[in-house]
Order: sequence, then structure tokens, then C-alpha cells
Amino acid sequence: MRIREKLKNVIKTNDKTLNYQIANFILKNAYNNVFLKSKEVSFKLNISKSTLTLFSKKLGYEGYGELLHKLIAEMEFYGLKEQTNNQDKELDLIDWIDINNFIDRLEIQKKVDFFVQEINRTNRLVIISSQENDFKLLTLFSQIVNNNKQTFYYNNRKFERSLLTILKPNDTIFFFMTGLDIDEILNYISIAKDNNINFLIITSESHFSKVVKYQDDLNKIITIKSISGLTRETRILIRLNQINIILTNLIFKLTKQVHKK
Repeated sequence: MRIREKLKNVIKTNDKTLNYQIANFILKNAYNNVFLKSKEVSFKLNISKSTLTLFSKKLGYEGYGELLHKLIAEMEFYGLKEQTNNQDKELDLIDWIDINNFIDRLEIQKKVDFFVQEINRTNRLVIISSQENDFKLLTLFSQIVNNNKQTFYYNNRKFERSLLTILKPNDTIFFFMTGLDIDEILNYISIAKDNNINFLIITSESHFSKVVKYQDDLNKIITIKSISGLTRETRILIRLNQINIILTNLIFKLTKQVHKK
């Protein structure tokens, strides 16, 4: 049984017990792409961590950490967000997906212009991506940028880790964080922050709450959108196409400036 269904079964009792309150709190936050750590849940609900652990064990997990990790993966993998009747009807009416409808052009254009400034002023650029993204597209992007700026993209965690040890504050890391395999990326972001290395991020809405903890300058985060209720494959392609548009405009603006020179 999926975690969401287990939490719903607790809520269905509607007996206002402590278990009801915990399940309701976790599930409501999950629908809003908010996934709090045990310390935060304990503080918000005024309960002990041991109570939260006991609740998690009753649902069949070793502790809250395992429950949270699997809930995040489930929400991302299946796109499990509660749909209202109106939303269901809207999805039924969709017969064509226009990627442009997912992009706030004015907002993205401002962010892209800012990214261009950051890339132009950096000493070296390193690209690190989660596995969901199109490595051929990122390779092409890195090769084009490398014509005017020393750029590294290996799609290899071993080489990426070695690069992190030699980067300086005047270098920049460009993170692409979508899909499920984000733990290493988050670790790299944490290392970059600790070492005062500049970094830019393109991430999905579901991961925004995770990355904003490390990057307080929102101009350095571009968030891409999706539609809950669609198949996993469709949602992946929607994300990839948005990234494609963003990279296309980054290349256009970066090479345009080179040609002007």
C-alpha cells in the first residue's frame, strides 16, 4: 500500500487523536510540496520525536526518516497530488500540451538574463545534473559555453567530486536537479555553500523547498513546472522541454554577446 493511502486511512477515522493530527499534517504538507524533517514536525505539532517515530513504526517504517524519504519519492514518481473535481475535468479536456503554457516568460527572461550575467563574470563553469536530464543537450550546452568560458561537464560523479575540491569562490556551479536521484546533488549544493562557491540551480517545483535552504538569492533559482495527474513519462518530458527552452535562450544570449564583441 502506498504511503498516501496509509495516511488517508488514519485520517478517515476522524477521531481527532494524535495519530490523526500527525497524518493530516504530513499529508496536507505533502500536497503542497512541503516535506518537513522530524524536528520541524515535532515543533509544529508540539510532540516529541519519539512519538513521531512510534507513529511511523505503526505504519510499517523504521522511523520518520524512512517514511519521509519514501513519501517524497512517491509524490515525485507518481505525481500524487489531490485533485478537485474541477481539476479532474480540466485534465480530461487536455488533448494537446503546449510547453509555452508552463513558462512565465517575463519571470523566466529575468532569471535567464541574471544567469547570463553570472556565467559571464565567473572564472570557470561546472555543470552538475541529476540523471533525469538530457546529457546530450547538456553536453552541447557546455561545449558552446566553453568556446568563451572554461566549462566542465562530465556526467560522472567521480569527476564531479574531484572538481568540487579545486573550485574557488570566483567559479560557478550550474546545478540541474529534477527527478528522484537528488541526494548527491543536494550534498554537492551543501558543499558549494560551505565553501562559498557561487552556484545557480534549475529545479522542479517539488524540490524548491529543498534547495531554497541553501540558496537565499532567488534570482539564482529557476523553477520549472509540471502538471499533477499526468503519467510519469509525460511529466518528465514536460520538464525536459522547459529546460530545453531555458538552455536555448541562455545559449542565444551568451553567444549573442560574444558576437557583439
